[in-house]
Amino acid sequence: MSSNTNQKVAASCGTIGCLGIIIVGIFVGSIYGLSSCHDAVESIAKNAPPPQPTIDKSEAAQAARLKIIRGLQQEGVIREITPGSIPRVWVTPLFHQLDFKTKQNFISVIAGYYYDGSEPAALVYLYDVYSGKKVGTYEPTFGLEMK
Repeated sequence: MSSNTNQKVAASCGTIGCLGIIIVGIFVGSIYGLSSCHDAVESIAKNAPPPQPTIDKSEAAQAARLKIIRGLQQEGVIREITPGSIPRVWVTPLFHQLDFKTKQNFISVIAGYYYDGSEPAALVYLYDVYSGKKVGTYEPTFGLEMK
């Protein structure tokens, strides 16, 4: 590239310098995201469970979770929780009316409270209290999936 061409590139970069940096940042970020997704897919393909988030099982954290769970039960958002290696949460129509993020946050609290380490992940199954049908699954790495 000649010095004249370099000056033209430098001049045009000066007028859109910030925008160019942002575009490059988005591109690099998307590449990083794809490599993380690729790593997760490779991990699953090799039958190795993806790394699980660490769950704070301290007395204070468990007490805070239990307070939230009791509040959800008192408000009629969930009817009951069947404990086990994979807890089952029986949800009401009030739960179904919540926005997705709120549902996921509440179920993550339940997963953290009931996770005992016997399963590779803090799974939670959700069932509709009236139909008895499974309506969702929660797993910390992949989040909540509603049917």
